[in-house]
Amino acid sequence: MRSKETSSPWGWVLFALVVLIQIWVVFVPASSLLNWFTTDDAFYYFKVAQNIAEGQGSTFDGLHLTNGYHPLWMLVCVPIFALARFSLILPLRLIVLVSILLTAGTSAGIYRLLARWIRPQFAMLAGFAWAFIPLIADIATLKGMEAGVNAFFVTLLLERIAHLKASRNSEHSYRRYLFIGVIGALAVMSRLDNIFILLAMGIWLIFDRLSLGYFWLGYLVAAAISVLVSFFLRLEFVDSYPQFLPGVYSMLGMAVLLKPVLAAVFGLSSPGKKLPIVRLLAAIGSGTGIVGGGMILLTTFGVIQTFPRTVILYDMAVTAGLFLLVRWAGSCLLESRETQGFWPEFRTHFLIWLKRGLAFGLPIVLILGSYMLWSHFTFGTSSPVSGQVKHWWGTLPDTVYGNPVQSFAELFGFPEFLDGAWQTLFSPIPTTLQRLMWPLPVWGIFLLAGWVLGGHKHGLGLWSLGAACLLQVLYYHGSYYIGMRSWYWLNESLFAVLVWAMALDGWWGWLTRQKEHRRALLVITSLCSLVLVANYVSWTGRNFPLKRTANDQHIYLTEAVWLEKLTPPGSVIGMSGSGSVGYFINDRRVVNLDGLINSNDYFQSLKAGTGRAAVDAFGLDYVYGHYYLLTSTNPYYNILKDRLDLLETNGDQALYRYVQP
Repeated sequence: MRSKETSSPWGWVLFALVVLIQIWVVFVPASSLLNWFTTDDAFYYFKVAQNIAEGQGSTFDGLHLTNGYHPLWMLVCVPIFALARFSLILPLRLIVLVSILLTAGTSAGIYRLLARWIRPQFAMLAGFAWAFIPLIADIATLKGMEAGVNAFFVTLLLERIAHLKASRNSEHSYRRYLFIGVIGALAVMSRLDNIFILLAMGIWLIFDRLSLGYFWLGYLVAAAISVLVSFFLRLEFVDSYPQFLPGVYSMLGMAVLLKPVLAAVFGLSSPGKKLPIVRLLAAIGSGTGIVGGGMILLTTFGVIQTFPRTVILYDMAVTAGLFLLVRWAGSCLLESRETQGFWPEFRTHFLIWLKRGLAFGLPIVLILGSYMLWSHFTFGTSSPVSGQVKHWWGTLPDTVYGNPVQSFAELFGFPEFLDGAWQTLFSPIPTTLQRLMWPLPVWGIFLLAGWVLGGHKHGLGLWSLGAACLLQVLYYHGSYYIGMRSWYWLNESLFAVLVWAMALDGWWGWLTRQKEHRRALLVITSLCSLVLVANYVSWTGRNFPLKRTANDQHIYLTEAVWLEKLTPPGSVIGMSGSGSVGYFINDRRVVNLDGLINSNDYFQSLKAGTGRAAVDAFGLDYVYGHYYLLTSTNPYYNILKDRLDLLETNGDQALYRYVQP
């Protein structure tokens, strides 16, 4: 452990370098600046923040209240738009500045976290990689979404927990657990799906012994995987899977709560060379039996309408295999030592675990609970309507927003050519090689070997972060959620950077044996950092030119101007994706039709099949969007049929007069 590195000034040096190298983008011409916001979704935040700052409430269109956003980034945006109320471009420059500062802070946090455990040169290289690899920068810094604030607080959470775990005098410092809980609350408010981060890191934080936390989380993940895999084995990825989702959620809830507890009760939460077959079978049999019995009772009493009982048999078999894997991996990676057994240890440490859990969980429960209550009473739903819409999209035929998973590779986040959740982890692999081979085993062995060669580095908490990322991937892909975007996988990118830094450190130590070769390492990592910076500067120079071009209007502006020419002031325009147009258009009202940034009432009408009447009530004058999207895909053709009168086309976009019934 290299704790002295955490007090060095190099974290601040890294922060300053990232800011200095990136900040010039804030001052480029408006036509270049808008290239920063590569997704229309960012302008949903900006328009709502603008309306809140102007006293119109949490609304995009000025007509309907919405909570279709993550709350912390909105809280950051509102004061920015309050300070710059009379300009559309100035607040965007401030958004870019805030995004750069957040990225710089995350890079410094990555360095502080890694420098405690690996060579500081690799820690510094990891910080540079986070800020200057275009694939990561496009996700974490550009776009104007919540990814930047998400990365900052997740990194801070991970660093603070690692620091606490490394401190010998932290045994009963419950105020420190409370402080970490506040950071955790900010992380989950950055992105609400960070609840998986809090679950995994909470287990790592609370339990004394590494082995107990490792095994507990391992069995929890195994239980979740087993349920999802069992359902898909039984149902074979059929389109009727959504009707079984209540059963999936119920079985998941019981399995992840019960099975890790039973594994601990039967003495499976400590490493050992001998495999306790009887205890293992008892834990698996009792866990699957109780969960399966609970599902049968729920079905019998009508709580769940349908449940294929053969899932229980699949679950028993899959659980057995995964529990064996967790037990074997834990015994290989962790030091074996004698323990008191579960019940003596439980009686000895229960109060300590409880106090830590309460201190860590109290701020999270208070802040997240307050948000959910406020959201429920203000918007009619306790969670963002945008996420609910995307779950619903997965049940629709003929939609262009994506398809539910159709294979186990996709379920675990590995679509064709590895362009999904784990893309950053395997990005060093050339695309041509990806087409020739499935590289997961090769690169997995390389990374795992680096971890082993480096002395495992359990204090980094990578096993906890990796488990959280896997749970997040399973949540999205196992619940028919579609329309995921690249910034959803921000935590996976953070995991990738940390894993690569750790693996390179391990391999370097093995290659150099007992000799550090510090000068050679410094030269190599410095050259790599310079290459990253040079490539980044070249990339940003192409995307954000300093000189004005002949056509100085960005497509975001030209589209709004085009609509202003064809529609009279005061018009109400319905759109499928309406963020940038809604932000830049003058004297017109833009209403979102896909539901992402609309009201919960509108979403419920779409689900109930009464969306057509709801749209009629909007008082639309025009509808604008991709002609195929509006006329041939769900949910649009059902609500817009016989309501569209074509007026003008703009490439593949079309403007229609809305025909009232």
